Amino acid sequence: MQTDYIYSANRAKTLLNELLKPEQVEKLCSAGNESELEKLLKDTYLAEYISTENTDAITTALQNSVLSAKEMVMNIAPDPRLLEIFWLRYDFFNLRVIVKAERLNLNTNETLEYCSKLGKHDPKTVIEYAKEDKLNRLEASFPETYLNAKREIDEGRVSMADIVIDKAYFKEIHNVSWQVKDDFTFKAVRMQIDLYNLKNRLRSFPLEKTVHIEGGSYSPDELDIKEQVIDKLMSLGGEKFWQEAVDDYLENGHTTLLDKKMDDHLLSWVRSQSINVFSVAPLVQYFLQTLHTAKLINTLLVGKKNGWPVGRIRANLRQIYG
Repeated sequence: MQTDYIYSANRAKTLLNELLKPEQVEKLCSAGNESELEKLLKDTYLAEYISTENTDAITTALQNSVLSAKEMVMNIAPDPRLLEIFWLRYDFFNLRVIVKAERLNLNTNETLEYCSKLGKHDPKTVIEYAKEDKLNRLEASFPETYLNAKREIDEGRVSMADIVIDKAYFKEIHNVSWQVKDDFTFKAVRMQIDLYNLKNRLRSFPLEKTVHIEGGSYSPDELDIKEQVIDKLMSLGGEKFWQEAVDDYLENGHTTLLDKKMDDHLLSWVRSQSINVFSVAPLVQYFLQTLHTAKLINTLLVGKKNGWPVGRIRANLRQIYG
């Protein structure tokens, strides 16, 4: 088993080194337009995914590269169960989509357009099983989560439906972490619960109460006032890392930058854990880094499509990805 972990860690490290390097990012920033960007990307790890016959070649290539990364880590993981906590995030996202799509009377194909393919389960199967009352064949927690969220949607309480799904998701991955009895998995779940509680509590002020997920590092009393929440957040990655995102939220009420910083912090933490080659951390790092790189390239693509000057594109990349 130990040799399996060493092999998977080395394989993940090799694949990681094939992703974009800083000098390549700089070259991509200088592309004159979308067509030139696509041409330059053919000299990167995306070459095998770019099809000249596809009118939306870059977007499709990015999606396929992330799906390929997921498939790769699943295939070489000594115990694929240890990765489930990262895939279930997308399954519960899809449940959220399905419940809301039903309210809008969207058909299967229309619903699939909004679903993620990165979950543990095929989204089309989840949609069909939801209609046929067979969700228990996928995950034991799915039927109750789906019905409770659907009830909230039907009664016009969309935000409560989101809370139902969030609580079910964290309960599920917390249970998985105890079942697999893996230190990295347990810590990763706790990290995600902490980030959720901090963000949720920050958004809830000046209200006295908010939803608090059990299983994290902080009790509700430790997040009683705004200053406590901000201090806890800053302690996770430093004031320099979080300050701009926190200020942006406090001034504008937008969580976009805060969400991106939380994803970046999770990736940074996983990197720190990847020195242990006898865990799935190196595999998770490769997957998350591929996802991160895809988002970076998509930001470049948006800039080129909208004719942004190079300076603005670089500024956006620095703000979002550091």
